[in-house]
Amino acid sequence: MTSPVSAIEAIEKAMEGVTPGPWHVAGGGLGNKMKAPTVYHAGDDLNYVASFADFMTFHGPTRNLENARYIAACNPVAMREVLALARQAEALQRENAELREALKPFAAHKTADGIRGPHSLFYIPNDHPLLFNGLGNDARATVTVGDIRRARALLGGENAE
Repeated sequence: MTSPVSAIEAIEKAMEGVTPGPWHVAGGGLGNKMKAPTVYHAGDDLNYVASFADFMTFHGPTRNLENARYIAACNPVAMREVLALARQAEALQRENAELREALKPFAAHKTADGIRGPHSLFYIPNDHPLLFNGLGNDARATVTVGDIRRARALLGGENAE
């Protein structure tokens, strides 16, 4: 199976030197001068990207207009936006893996969940502080029992309350 990274790189390489978008579709209708759907780029001069005239000879006009619309929608401008989103998704996946790894030491700690869960003997509530920032009157809880339970739940362990 092709990796997402190599698929993205293959599409980026294939887009080098192609006619920039946006692309449009003309033809394909009975009242239109161009009977076969044609994908074009309207820049300084009219550049035809693809015509479906030869394709119609072999396969008929059934899906040519839909195919032309699809090809026009996949123009380099739109594809660059899609590829940028794919690169962002890759970065988020890496970050997610790193964050999950960082949660493992916290999730490994069992909290006092009581004999039968909340409101039972030995249960420590979620808001019970474990770590503080500051000293004396300026001390603020930064990590609670609930944070540990949430880390465990996010990694697929026991559910957080």
